[in-house]
Amino acid sequence: EAEPLLQGFLQDFFRKESLRPGQLPIVENILNQKSTIGLLPTSAGKSICYQLASLLTPGVTFVADPLIALMDDQVQGLKADHGIDRVFALHSGSKVKSDQIGKVISEQLMVFLSPERFQSPDFRTSLQSVGALETFVNYAVIDEAHCVSMWGHDFRPPYLLLENNLRKYCSYRGKEPIIVALTGTASQMVLIDLQRELNIQNASHIVRPKSFDRPELSFKLHRCSANQKASDLKMID
Repeated sequence: EAEPLLQGFLQDFFRKESLRPGQLPIVENILNQKSTIGLLPTSAGKSICYQLASLLTPGVTFVADPLIALMDDQVQGLKADHGIDRVFALHSGSKVKSDQIGKVISEQLMVFLSPERFQSPDFRTSLQSVGALETFVNYAVIDEAHCVSMWGHDFRPPYLLLENNLRKYCSYRGKEPIIVALTGTASQMVLIDLQRELNIQNASHIVRPKSFDRPELSFKLHRCSANQKASDLKMID
């Protein structure tokens, strides 16, 4: 019953005709306040899942991204392509002072930031400021969530601390944010690791596609000698 309504909003907000396979159960989980791990193939529309939910429900959405370029790209796309301007990328290039962070957050629908940001004492203090304290953080999204497993155990340990930091510093009057972990790259072992590190064990909270087949992609093998690679590549369409 929800699908026609959601598709109506999708058309209004994003000018998309319909939801793609796999998007609906993720959006429904999020709107039903279920912390969710969502697996969708690359370019299958993971971002719209949390963006649509963010626009339909109260509060701010924090989006943890691994790269500044990804943050800026998301913000630019939302503003330029869809006219959604209450979005902000909080990083070193934002030139936002510590005492301004609480106010900036309280004015946004979505705030993009790195996992390391939650380790910053200044940022934690800012979250306790008057402006931020009265800000309801409804969703905490971990984009490219496979980084929790693939990077968290190695050179970016803040990924392993995300779940605890989000619940500890982003709760609003006792309500913890709904954690949404989205990725297109997760083996079974990575998925198990995500479940453990993000404390999402309920099977109904894990959404996987029926198939990772990408019919729009094709591969062609061409055999050639090493000294012919450059010339042969020019001939291949």
